[in-house]
Amino acid sequence: MRSSVGQKVFMVTPFGLRPSLAVSTNAEAEHKETCAEYQCNNKCISEHEICDGIADCIDGTDEPESCEGTAFILTAGHQSLGILDLTSRKYVSIAVAKEVVAIAYDQAKSAFYWVDAKGTIFSLAENSSSPIYTDAKGVTSIAVDWFTGLIFWTNHLEERICAGIANGNGFVTILEKNVRPEQLVLFPAKSCMFWVNQRENIYSKAHIETAGMDGSGRKVVVVLDLVEPIGLTLDYSTERLYWFSDDHEETALCAQLIMEAVQKGTSVPNTLMGFTVFVQMVRIVLQCSLDTWEVQQDPGSTLQCDRTFFLCEDGTECVSFDYKCDGDRDCPDGSDEIGCSEACDEPGIYEDCTDKTDELGCGCGSDDFSCDDGQCISLAFRCDLKYDCRDHSDEHNCPKPKQVLCKPDEVMCPISKECIIKEWWCDDYMDCEDGMDEQNCRFSEVKCREFQWMCSDNSQCIPDFWHCDGQRDCKDGSDEIGCQPRPCRSSEFQCVMLECISMSLVCNGKNDCADGSDEGGNCDAQECKNCTHTCYKTPNGPKCGCENGFKIMPDLYTCTDVDECKELSTRPCSQICLNMNGTYHCSCYSGFLLHNDGHSCKVTGAEPVLLVSIPHDILLYGLHSAKKDILPAIAKNDIFSMDYDWKEKVVFWVDTHSKSIKWMKLEQQDKGTLIKGIQSDCIAVDWVGQNLYWTDGVAGCILAANLNSTWNGPPEYTVVVDTAVDQPHSLVLQPLNGLMYWAEIGSEPHIERAGMDGTNRKLIVKSGLGWPTSLTLDPLGRKLFWADGKLYCIGVANLDGTAMKLFQLAHIRRPFAVAVFEDEIIWSDVELRTVQKADRQGKNRTVLLKRNVQPYGLKVMHEVLQPHVFNPCEKMGCKHFCLLGPELKGSCRCGLGMLLADDGVTCMKSVDEPFLFIISPTALTQVYLKHLQPDTGLKVLPEQSVHQLINDQISSADYIWKEKLVYFAESDEGLIGKFMLGSNVSLGEMIFQVNDDIVSLSVDWLSGNLYWITSMPSVIEVASANGVYRLVLIENLYRSTSLALHPPTSIMCFSDWGSEDRRSGPRIECSNMDGQKRKVVWKKCRLPTGVLLAESGTRLYWIDLGYTRLWYSMMGQEQQWFEVEQKIVGLKVYSRQQQQGYSFCSEKNGGCNHLCLAYPGGRTCRCSTGYQLINGSKCEAMECLPGAWKCQDGLNCILNEQVCDSEKHCADGSDEMEFVLMVHKRTHDT
Repeated sequence: MRSSVGQKVFMVTPFGLRPSLAVSTNAEAEHKETCAEYQCNNKCISEHEICDGIADCIDGTDEPESCEGTAFILTAGHQSLGILDLTSRKYVSIAVAKEVVAIAYDQAKSAFYWVDAKGTIFSLAENSSSPIYTDAKGVTSIAVDWFTGLIFWTNHLEERICAGIANGNGFVTILEKNVRPEQLVLFPAKSCMFWVNQRENIYSKAHIETAGMDGSGRKVVVVLDLVEPIGLTLDYSTERLYWFSDDHEETALCAQLIMEAVQKGTSVPNTLMGFTVFVQMVRIVLQCSLDTWEVQQDPGSTLQCDRTFFLCEDGTECVSFDYKCDGDRDCPDGSDEIGCSEACDEPGIYEDCTDKTDELGCGCGSDDFSCDDGQCISLAFRCDLKYDCRDHSDEHNCPKPKQVLCKPDEVMCPISKECIIKEWWCDDYMDCEDGMDEQNCRFSEVKCREFQWMCSDNSQCIPDFWHCDGQRDCKDGSDEIGCQPRPCRSSEFQCVMLECISMSLVCNGKNDCADGSDEGGNCDAQECKNCTHTCYKTPNGPKCGCENGFKIMPDLYTCTDVDECKELSTRPCSQICLNMNGTYHCSCYSGFLLHNDGHSCKVTGAEPVLLVSIPHDILLYGLHSAKKDILPAIAKNDIFSMDYDWKEKVVFWVDTHSKSIKWMKLEQQDKGTLIKGIQSDCIAVDWVGQNLYWTDGVAGCILAANLNSTWNGPPEYTVVVDTAVDQPHSLVLQPLNGLMYWAEIGSEPHIERAGMDGTNRKLIVKSGLGWPTSLTLDPLGRKLFWADGKLYCIGVANLDGTAMKLFQLAHIRRPFAVAVFEDEIIWSDVELRTVQKADRQGKNRTVLLKRNVQPYGLKVMHEVLQPHVFNPCEKMGCKHFCLLGPELKGSCRCGLGMLLADDGVTCMKSVDEPFLFIISPTALTQVYLKHLQPDTGLKVLPEQSVHQLINDQISSADYIWKEKLVYFAESDEGLIGKFMLGSNVSLGEMIFQVNDDIVSLSVDWLSGNLYWITSMPSVIEVASANGVYRLVLIENLYRSTSLALHPPTSIMCFSDWGSEDRRSGPRIECSNMDGQKRKVVWKKCRLPTGVLLAESGTRLYWIDLGYTRLWYSMMGQEQQWFEVEQKIVGLKVYSRQQQQGYSFCSEKNGGCNHLCLAYPGGRTCRCSTGYQLINGSKCEAMECLPGAWKCQDGLNCILNEQVCDSEKHCADGSDEMEFVLMVHKRTHDT
């Protein structure tokens, strides 16, 4: 929204506030009933002859004294209306109650009309203000018909133009089909109106359109390229339209603003808010004051055209470059169609002549080889034993090896002796020079796949949606047999056999229907009445019919327009379809021209180039000229993924050999490394935000780095998405909307969408996928494409995942990548080793490339695919990373180990920031507490770091702040491991195995000891940090579930659910950390768990099971909760301040040989199992006397006679275990 300082003139549009200005004169109000314009002395004169300084009326009434001084400008402020007299500069202000968004004035009635921000239309006359229409929300402009007194307005929300009676007694809709109207201007003298039809999206164009004031005769006046017109106004005397051009570069250039180009370039302040034309003067109203700039028109001056327009040779008009050489005369002198025969010199213009003479004699470059058919290929392809010319001429007259040995997967051509792969034999494409690979081909009966339809002869499979599509696709035509016939149009007659013929052939004395049903019967009956179009004779009597483009209404008399853009079975236009009365018109988005067929669009500018990665190289293929070039030997391993930055002419690719992302400049062929030490399956370039994204399928995340960064040490990147990502394999960006799409190929393949900052994540395709790869966007058609190597098809869906369709073509075996450009789908096939293309229905297939090496990644490179738009990150001031988000908004991000500061732009090390650990079976999610801000609209976790663990049954975890070590326990295997926070989780290590289910794990951060609870038996054990020394600390528990330590006070507490027979109830106990002085502290609980010691160890917290949401509360703030998808097994908060303190085991292990266990005011030395304590601190291996047996835990010796006597004498019961019984029996027998 543009801020205001004083009075301003504006109106509201879907794109924000826009200026609006009205100029009124007394002459406008002069109208007579007998004259359409102005009458004097029984003579009618044109309105522009009034007050033109020349007396056209004999009595001079067309030039009264009032002509001077009657012009004034209407202005609107925040809560005021105003009139500025252009002669006296006197300004009169009128206060109103609401903010004004649109304004109009009726001179004859001295009445203001305006619309406020809440959607009410007011009138103000004779100092009396009253609302006349209260439901006008979305109105952006208002105008007065000074002949009839009616008021007209545009509504961008309801997308219509309305007209109403000025007293509020009712209104009607004038236009509501395919309109996004703003800035309405009326021309009552001509009974017409003008308005701006705004762009539908960033690719479409705004139009200035006109129609009669009753909505009839609508047509486009001007198509605007990449501009947003502001302040549309009309010079009634010269019948010229004027407007401002609003884009980021030219809002302050007056010469660019007046698109009729009738004045010289004049700079104006960038605070302009509106302008108007009156008495050969252009008047510009500024936002900041009531100053009026005036520029005298100079009809004889040289025009200065907008950068997207060119000047006709006669200097009279500016014409869009899109209309140059399009076959239509747009310049008055026809200069836009001069010199078009040299089409091959104009990049992007190809084969426009039906005889292709426009492409003859264009020639190849000095570094190219010219094929016999005129195709150009790089000299590197000459005589390389691979056919690169369409006519194979690049391998003619080449030295041939003495002996050709074919590989096991190849077949030798019988005569020409080339080797081709088996898949090329009988594939409808001649690959052998002798053509023998396509001779005597016998096709066995085929087996169709899931999404195919079998032709009747059982020799051909077609995509299921080709069946009954009105086109013959099976060789035997069986796909169109027995199909429901199409409904006949209103200008057609339906035969009894359901055939449709023209109405003009009915009752003409000839049988035109195969069954003769078009003749006889009541053909001689009288003609029908009241038909709006025409009447036809039929055997069933006369019938009303409609012209082409119309359809009959249910009343069988009235004809109404057919909306071909919506009602036809197939799209009539490849890009933009504009429905018109009885017909339609195709047009193209900016950067494209309508092809000669009137339906398809082809790109303008440089030739589009297809990048194809073939093992170690990138091949460049001209999509129009078929020219081939190569970037040779740029990688040691196969290149699977690549992308480019058009502006910088840089190609990026993944080098799997060096685990890096590399780049090359196409023009200078400089090379470099963007980032090292990464594993990536796919990369994508954000050309707007200047970032490069990649997927890491092993770690399960999506990451990003600056596009212009240079590797000089540790990699610098930020994590975008790392939560619940199962093997991401493909990624595509839509920077114009700040969105990204990715495919996951894990246990449940699916496709997701999110903002490019990781927000607003949504699952869009969750079924019907096998192995989705190579996601590709068609932003103009709003489609998402992908290749599926498991289902052997190409998939397509709307951008929201709806209307999914799979192309299972006969010539798709193992698709790897897919690209979309103009009206064609392009894909690579690693089994057929081809790159092919087809139209959007999968038909009209053509082989583009066929080499004996596998093609992988595809990218179409052209400027139209990466248009220059405003980068919101340029104004963000982010110190590390700036990522685009939905609605093209930027957000600052930090790299690994960094945290966003309170200013929202700088980053600081996260070492001192407290955080929350959310523990799930497969991952540890780290959320900094500063991100848990009160926000009642937030129902998902805020910014987070997810540490994906390779184990899948994590039951508990704990963290030592000082050492940055995370300890975790796995329940199934009884493993305890650790990893360094901030490092690669896969580099972690397992410490030891418990051989029992671990329920809870806690770490004494002062001594480094590990405490844990096992389930069977339910005991508390303790071990040293390296797991070397270990012992059972507390036994005789029932079903202990959680454990908490407070090392500074040497206290620990644990929960127990009690015995299953309920003789011993649930409880919470506490003891010293050496296991002594156990005490029950709470029994009034049911299923206690999640025990926590806080506030210097003096306060105990726990939970009873039953809640499924994660809650948190801030003092004095409302409670918040977040939905989480994964199962939560634990929550823990950590901070540097929390892990402070001292115990008697803090230093040098308290002087203990094995384990130092603290208690309040002291410490106890304990020995590991099998050792005994000597002198209170040392541990020695324990030995038993002769005739005694050592218990398995090493803590006791018992008499041999006590072993296997059906009574437990060892604390661990090892004297009665089954294997001991067997050994004891053998010894006894011996």
